[in-house]
Amino acid sequence: MRRNLTHSFIAAIAAGAGAPIALAQVSWENPSGGSYHIGANWSSMAVPGPSDRVEFNLADAYTVDFSAAATNERLRVRNGQVTFDLGGATYTLTLTTSDSAQIGLLSNEDAMLTILNGQVQTHETVLGQFGSSKGELIVDGAAARWDCAAGMIVGASGEGALRALNGAQVTCVGMMIVGGESGSDGLVEISGEDSHLSIGGSLSIGPSTFSFIDGDAGSGDARGFAFSEGRVDLAPGAMITASSVIIGPNGSLQGAGVIDAPMVSNSQGLLRVRPGEPLRIEGEYFDTQGALVEIEIGGATPGLQHGVLDVAGQFSPQGNLMVTLVNDYVPNPGAAFTIVMSSSFGSLFNAIMLPDLPFGREWVVQYSADTLTLLVEGESSIPADLNGDGRVNAQDLSILLGSWGFCPDPPAECIADINNDGRVNAQDLAVLLSFWGFDSN
Repeated sequence: MRRNLTHSFIAAIAAGAGAPIALAQVSWENPSGGSYHIGANWSSMAVPGPSDRVEFNLADAYTVDFSAAATNERLRVRNGQVTFDLGGATYTLTLTTSDSAQIGLLSNEDAMLTILNGQVQTHETVLGQFGSSKGELIVDGAAARWDCAAGMIVGASGEGALRALNGAQVTCVGMMIVGGESGSDGLVEISGEDSHLSIGGSLSIGPSTFSFIDGDAGSGDARGFAFSEGRVDLAPGAMITASSVIIGPNGSLQGAGVIDAPMVSNSQGLLRVRPGEPLRIEGEYFDTQGALVEIEIGGATPGLQHGVLDVAGQFSPQGNLMVTLVNDYVPNPGAAFTIVMSSSFGSLFNAIMLPDLPFGREWVVQYSADTLTLLVEGESSIPADLNGDGRVNAQDLSILLGSWGFCPDPPAECIADINNDGRVNAQDLAVLLSFWGFDSN
């Protein structure tokens, strides 16, 4: 079975949403929250069962507590900030269509659902279904899990966000689309040690054309054309597993952590590698002309202070590389940054854009068979800049005072001997103070 997420598909769901419902629809009525298992909290005055379609539409923040497993046919969270504290139980939805779980349905609806301490099992999940709707799903903690027997759309035509935090697990047997139709906005955040997003199909980020394929069905051609925004943020210690990762023209994947996929392809999108730990791709990487890889450098320590793209397979870029200095970091002469590692290079970057350095320093790009390293060569143009950061301040004064007296015999360095007379004394201090506050950056 194949459904294309085009206007016709959206319209079909809309028609279903407005049509008379044969099965019972039950709404939550208690703005203060309470037990799922108390009938007085529901519009039906009875606890909803497996044939009921439940809806949360109060514009309030509240928690629904579970003390046992529960089953409904469909779940809709349309407004408010709702928390399900499952208390170790499993909440199951039995409808096997695209609207089995919807968070943020119609225009101007603003809904958030947080899952704690238990598991939700559903067929498909849609966050931010139509127009200006907003739908956010937060799965928080090592005991929290959200499972889709098919796929998930984060931002179908509206604004959607999925966050797996603090060891949470989100799994889909089918594919995941982040940023669906024209005007949509999708965000996925995987953050916290051992947090894991597992996709049986492809993870498609900011696509321009797409189809939606059930996890239990065959494949088909993508139809329709859409402009969307999709972003996936991966934090150190977290992991994404997928059959493939596709960064579309309106998509970005950024952060650090592990991507376990045979292929990551970047079709005119953005891959941003941040400090924290290496961004490890357990497969191959390929991008097209117009794609961009951005690597942030905020210090000399690989992974922790500067981004490292670590590709287990072949690395084949055809787009551009941009290097960005962050955290006010200015690299000293002699610094070296290995920013790409792979089993081999299938191609080289089309262009490399590097940040400006203080006068007298320059970047040197060095390829090997399996690495890309940036070197900084040259010297500081300021004689009193003892640590080579382009500034004369307390750090340089500390170096000078710590070197006070006669210089050691060569070949030992004596960088604080500014006037080169073989000793560090008041004359060198006078030169340093004459440059005090100088900043070439």
